[in-house]
Amino acid sequence: MEFFRHPLVVDFISILLPLLLGWLVGSRQKKADATKSEIENTGQAIKIWREMTADLKAEMADLKEELEHTRNKNKQLEQELEDIKADLEEMLKSCPNNCPAPEVLKKRNRKTQ
Repeated sequence: MEFFRHPLVVDFISILLPLLLGWLVGSRQKKADATKSEIENTGQAIKIWREMTADLKAEMADLKEELEHTRNKNKQLEQELEDIKADLEEMLKSCPNNCPAPEVLKKRNRKTQ
């Protein structure tokens, strides 16, 4: 026990003990701060993700509406084209014998196929 009563040992212990305790408390505090920061970052990332998801849902709804409009317009145009073809066939049936229109149309039809 005499060793622990020596002034140098007492000074050494009095210096080392607070340093050791400070380091232990500090390392726990750093871990707690890191965990807190990680939780905050995760919360912010979730918030950003939710905002992006809401924006994408709204954009998707707009695109669905636009697609439906385009499909309807396409159907309308296809019907108009069929009506024009039918009208053209009727006109060609009433064309006089010397009418070059059927031959011209046949050539054009071959080019488009």
